[in-house]
Amino acid sequence: MSEYVIRLKISEEKDLYHPLDADWQLWNDDVVSYVMHKYSEKHFGEKPVLYIVSDQPVNDKRVRASFQKQMTAEMELLKKEKRMSNIKQLRLFLIGLVFISLWLFLSARMDGVWPEVLSIVGSFSVWEAANIWIVGKPELRMRKRRLQYLAETEIVFEQA
Repeated sequence: MSEYVIRLKISEEKDLYHPLDADWQLWNDDVVSYVMHKYSEKHFGEKPVLYIVSDQPVNDKRVRASFQKQMTAEMELLKKEKRMSNIKQLRLFLIGLVFISLWLFLSARMDGVWPEVLSIVGSFSVWEAANIWIVGKPELRMRKRRLQYLAETEIVFEQA
């Protein structure tokens, strides 16, 4: 398996962590975003290797543990996003069905704008549910795969 190298330059270990995290457990959002962005440029199947180049010595055990904790937190966040996406998709689809049913019922009994409004709202809701399924779900699956690969990242430390 080939490797995909991500190099990260820091002055000291605290640069990795969120500035408000006194326990140095939560990684800095900018660092996580950078690593995720760099990893999104790679092809699947390449093993990620994160080189952390520091001007000062770092506690490698703490960094590795906090990285794993960060990846676990990112996976939990992704699970919540998937759940919310499923709920939103189902809700929009059901709303669409209700409005289209009302349109079918009312269009035979009345003329004018209101049945057409019901048709448009129903069609729009069903389309938005389909959009989540067609566009949103694959993006979430892709993020999940990236996070799974990133969770297996080998971290190598170098001193500048």
